[in-house]
Order: sequence, then C-alpha cells, then structure tokens
Amino acid sequence: SHHIEPLLLAANGTSGLAAASTLEEIGTVTLTAEGPVTAQAQDGTLRTLTQGDPIYLHDLIITDAQGYVKITLNDSTLLQLGPNSRASLDKYVYDPSTSQGEFETFVQSGVFRYVSGKIGHVNLGQHTVIKTPSAHIGIRGSEIEGRIEEDGSTTVLHSSGFINILSRYHSDAIFVYESGTSVHIPSEPLSPSVFQTS
Repeated sequence: SHHIEPLLLAANGTSGLAAASTLEEIGTVTLTAEGPVTAQAQDGTLRTLTQGDPIYLHDLIITDAQGYVKITLNDSTLLQLGPNSRASLDKYVYDPSTSQGEFETFVQSGVFRYVSGKIGHVNLGQHTVIKTPSAHIGIRGSEIEGRIEEDGSTTVLHSSGFINILSRYHSDAIFVYESGTSVHIPSEPLSPSVFQTS
C-alpha cells in the first residue's frame, strides 16, 4: 500500500487540475444582498455566491425574489442583477495589455444594470452584446439599465455611450446616443417604442 498512495495522490491532483483548467475566471462578485444568489456552472453544478467569489465563463447567475448581485469583470466592466434575474455569461475576452475585449450575456429575466469597463474605452466599435428574450443590444462604451417582463418584452434605459437595439420580432433597428432615452421592445412583431425621460 506504501507504493500505491503517491500514485493515487498524483491521479487525484491531475484530475483536479484538469477540472480547474476548464473553468475560466472572468470576474468577481463584488456585492450580494438580501436573498441567495446562485451560479450554475456549465456542467450543471450549483454554488451560492458571496462577496469575493470568482465568476466563470458560461456561469448562469440566478437571483431569487429579493436577490441582488454586483459582478465586476476582469476589465472593471460592471454587471448588476436585481431580483428574479437569470443571466448567462456566454462570452468574455479581455487582453489587459491592450484593453481590447468583448463580452456577451443573455439576460433571460429580471433587471440588470451594465457599465462598460476598460474594453469600452479603447474599442471604437461594438464590444458588448446583451441579449434578452425580445432584444439584441449592441453596446459601445455605455451605461444602461434594463428590465425583462414576464412576457419577455424588454425596457432599456440608456444613460451614456452608444447602443444599437435590434428586436428579435421586428426588423427595426434603433440607435441610441442620447442620455435618458428609454426604449421598450415588445415580445411580438410590433415596433419598439422610444421615450425621452430626461
């Protein structure tokens, strides 16, 4: 048995490293509040998130009826989710030496706030895509908030930067430059509606 133990340790260590290497850490939980916040990994495993925990590529972030989470990605991009939210972190690339990168998330439900980090300072083109059941939101150096209703319709409030909104059900594209613009994207083949709130 004396000779077998090191082999077992080596095998366990190797499998542990292999599992860890498939998880790409893309950010950190900087705040959670009220109800539990859960991350579901690509392999289906669930973990409860607390402040300081790592966030991995392909995590599905889930909040309950009181939950709130603030996630800071590696380039200082902020993604905040409010109650009853589900968001999958589908793509994230960031090169610290050039600050180039891109981010893509699908917010299935709930409320969110997004603030561009370093990837928004150098990229002249679109660097982030936020998808919802009714909308495809392309972002350049922006701060936006959004709410997804139970029927999948989406309301976006634009604070800064430039966004391009495409409806999944209608051919209209909406380009928003002006701060305080609110856009409602229905979950049916109707034109999005635009309001100026400030």
